Amino acid sequence: MSTVTIQLGQCGNQVGGELFSCMAKERPREFFREGDGKKARYTARAVLIDMEPKAILSTLTTSKRNLQDWEYERDASFWQHTGSANNWSHGYAVHGPRTRDKILETTRKQVERCESFSGFLMLSSLAGGTGSGLGAYTSELMRDVYPKSLIINQVVWPYTSGDVIVQGYNSILTLSHLTRVSDGIIVFQNDHLNQTAKRLLTKRSPSFKDLNQLIARSMGSVMVPCYRVDNKLSTSWRDRVSHLFSHCGYKFSTVCRIPQSSASAKEFNSYTWKYLLKHLNQMQISGSYMEEKINWSVALRRGSPVMRSVASFITLRGQDSYTAAMGEEFTHPSMYTRWAFDPYLKCYSKIPFDNNHRSAAVWMNSQAIVKPLDRLVDGAWQKFTSNAYVHHYAKHGIAQENFERGFALLEQVISDYKKL
Repeated sequence: MSTVTIQLGQCGNQVGGELFSCMAKERPREFFREGDGKKARYTARAVLIDMEPKAILSTLTTSKRNLQDWEYERDASFWQHTGSANNWSHGYAVHGPRTRDKILETTRKQVERCESFSGFLMLSSLAGGTGSGLGAYTSELMRDVYPKSLIINQVVWPYTSGDVIVQGYNSILTLSHLTRVSDGIIVFQNDHLNQTAKRLLTKRSPSFKDLNQLIARSMGSVMVPCYRVDNKLSTSWRDRVSHLFSHCGYKFSTVCRIPQSSASAKEFNSYTWKYLLKHLNQMQISGSYMEEKINWSVALRRGSPVMRSVASFITLRGQDSYTAAMGEEFTHPSMYTRWAFDPYLKCYSKIPFDNNHRSAAVWMNSQAIVKPLDRLVDGAWQKFTSNAYVHHYAKHGIAQENFERGFALLEQVISDYKKL
């Protein structure tokens, strides 16, 4: 089963380039296909879309210069020269309808090159205009044209104090639209990425490239091939997605990965599986995103408040990963909602990932989304009740009713996750 990745806007295209480079060593057939040329290069199953050429041209140039024997398809990119001015409504209501046919044609070519098409992985940000607005439009378009395909959206959450004054509005509108059409949403928060890069990767002023690489490594850790512990069978991307998002009312997920260390420190790492699993489990139940900020006061005991999940997917990577002994930590009933059926899936791969001798990751559909989503909705609602900047959206046909429906939907999402 093959998945076509759609990279939208500056952020989506930059993250996509890093993600395919991260997966290039193993080149999973779900996301790559063999090239047609004599060089036998591998080709990413991807479509690159932006309303400005800079990010796409940079991503294409970098892929051609890499030494990992992969590249993007020549006819898989589409851009214009107008931009979206950080306005969700401009990307959604203006660029979307204007570029609809071109988006469909470029995407159709990639879908038809798949031996067995499964669905889409869509990469974008929430704060800007193209990735958020055109990203929401494209997600809805793919749902209409390919109604039975899987659609997973990976989104980058804006900084709490970002430069885009309307980033709250853009995020609310994007998330409310994606919640309706997506099968699952994978969230990465810029604030968390920035702190991780500073404290664990020793980056004084992390660049966007540093943050994008962190996203790519986390995504790659749950995307490249691995095998079930119980029957040694390979798990496809579709298997993992179906496991995480089995309930249509719970579509938000996050990824935790360990170890997180600089390139110079990796060769000296000698973590045991016991250490990795203990810390990873604590990150899951406490909602911690970084090793140095794990909250150890949260415990798996009766009455203790833990971060509940709908489902989780744990992957261990390293030569002896299949020997790692896992106790009851990841299967403890208090970690999951009472109605969850078989919520825990563990897989392994003997191939080390990201130059770590041993590594582990957990992809979880959990209450980790509650605090950031609650904070986002509150901040945007304060502006909305003051009628601030709403006229920028109204001129493109996005009325107050669109905002109100978005707020109502996301308030329901928050309420549902709090009840787990």
